Amino acid sequence: MAPEDYTELARHLPPPEPGPLPIDPEAVLQWATDEYLPYRIWQAALEQPDEAAMTIVRHHALAFGSWLLANY
Repeated sequence: MAPEDYTELARHLPPPEPGPLPIDPEAVLQWATDEYLPYRIWQAALEQPDEAAMTIVRHHALAFGSWLLANY
């Protein structure tokens, strides 16, 4: 398989779903960078909307927003 073909196929695979939001502020920053944002970027780049992916993103975004309001 050509590298370009592999890259194109890999683009369609979702990254792992983000785990639960941690409580510790440093862990939250790491979670957002390593787990949430890769999934969100993948979801936003989909050519066809995926309801399940949007639900996952919405759930984690609301959890992060609630955490942010409670901690700052």
